[in-house]
Amino acid sequence: GVRSASSDALAEIMFQLGEFLAMASPALWFVAVFLLTRGRKPLVRLLWILVGLVAVLPWPFVLGAWA
Repeated sequence: GVRSASSDALAEIMFQLGEFLAMASPALWFVAVFLLTRGRKPLVRLLWILVGLVAVLPWPFVLGAWA
């Protein structure tokens, strides 16, 4: 197919945004858990941090490293 300069620019912008969000997601998850679990037991906070670890872990990289 024919690709235009504007579609290449959009693809590049989307790729950069995806990279940024991938790098920022662990910090954003931590801040969200910290703010949303204020006043709760520390165990609840720890469980949500562990859920975040599973959610934002780069699984293809981890599984590829052990294969």
